[in-house]
Amino acid sequence: MKRIVVLILSIFTLFTFTNVYAKDTVYSLNKYNKETFKNIEKSYNSKNETDGYIIAGSYELNEESKEETINEKVIIVKYNKTGNVLWTYTDDKATEEISNTLGYTYDENGKINGYFYTSTKTTEENKRNVIVKLNLKGKLVEEKTSSLEEDKEIIKLIPTFNNEAKCDGYIGIANSADKASLIKYDRDFNLVWTKDYEEDANYKDIEIINTNGEESGIVTLIELKTENKQVKLIKNDLEGNPEKIIKEDFEQTDNPKLEKSDNGFIVYGYTSQLKLSNNKTTSYYLVNFNQEGEETNETVGNTPINIEKALKLVPVVKENKLEKYLLLYTNDLDSSIEVIEINNQGIETKKIKKINNEYYNILNFASEGETLYIIGQIKCPEEDNCDYNDNSLLIISDEDKVIEVKESDNTNIIIISSIFIGLIVLLIILKKSKKRTNKKRSKN
Repeated sequence: MKRIVVLILSIFTLFTFTNVYAKDTVYSLNKYNKETFKNIEKSYNSKNETDGYIIAGSYELNEESKEETINEKVIIVKYNKTGNVLWTYTDDKATEEISNTLGYTYDENGKINGYFYTSTKTTEENKRNVIVKLNLKGKLVEEKTSSLEEDKEIIKLIPTFNNEAKCDGYIGIANSADKASLIKYDRDFNLVWTKDYEEDANYKDIEIINTNGEESGIVTLIELKTENKQVKLIKNDLEGNPEKIIKEDFEQTDNPKLEKSDNGFIVYGYTSQLKLSNNKTTSYYLVNFNQEGEETNETVGNTPINIEKALKLVPVVKENKLEKYLLLYTNDLDSSIEVIEINNQGIETKKIKKINNEYYNILNFASEGETLYIIGQIKCPEEDNCDYNDNSLLIISDEDKVIEVKESDNTNIIIISSIFIGLIVLLIILKKSKKRTNKKRSKN
């Protein structure tokens, strides 16, 4: 009898802790007005061990003494792996707007020794583009001007590495009203060169091409300022010189983006050349290219997705080897946020995450083992009496806890749990009744 009870209790416990309705852990810094987290990277301690995540975004600071009452500011927050804030960095001396760039700084031995972000700073004296360096504890190390023209904004900066796997500088893209430029900095963010694109255009993305673990070239996406906003995919050498146009029939609505691969690179974005559920036509596409810029594989999704929401591909690397990708999008049928797994050949394998919550505006995410770190902004539900309208959002979620709990789901859990408990009680009663019957029979 005891064995039966233990078995049933074990099954019930397993169900309770693995049910698909388990809640995510949701954090909001709740410190400033209109906080929005936009960028996320792993964070490190002085031993160069990962100890959480560094998250960058912006907030609005009310200054009643000034005629213009709202200023946008940069906010950098370090969370540990369980969601506790370790430090926060802000700069209230000037109006700032963070760009798309958050990354690492390196010492001469190739170890991460801090973080950097790029920003446009406006003071009473001037407006300038800066690169801000922080140490691992979130303290300001240095603020350098970008050495670019005043109206040229850095869109993205990524580190470059030599054959000894040590950072030897940064390469990136910058745009202004009349110029799009490839830019190169050394490890201390001194400008080495800029190379302007010959046509009127804006750079959209840049990635390093790797061949057998070594950098072999640069690939860029650039949008021409024409009526149809045509986007070109260009292969460049490591000095930024164009070698060939790989593809030039992307449209602006395809919203192509770049991601790294082991031997080559990946382009992904939206495609509308589909017929999907409920007369929907838009899903994702993902194309693998080798190091020569030749297409090797293409995957097209079969789930309708919302093009107004974030589409983000994140590589999962283990022991310096690319294992798989995770892709985040918003399902256009039920407005749920989903994350799917894609193997390193670019083929969708399974869905691992689904969140039903209309108040989340998801912008980015990262992964640590089987845990997802999802960031963006949360809007106050109309029925709640919040002390904010829009605020920062960090969701920490195990992949197998796939659905955000709703009230109806909570009711289902209670009902199912009650049924389990009822079954246990019923089995115990039946077992005791059977024993009594057997005893009576033995006496007779």
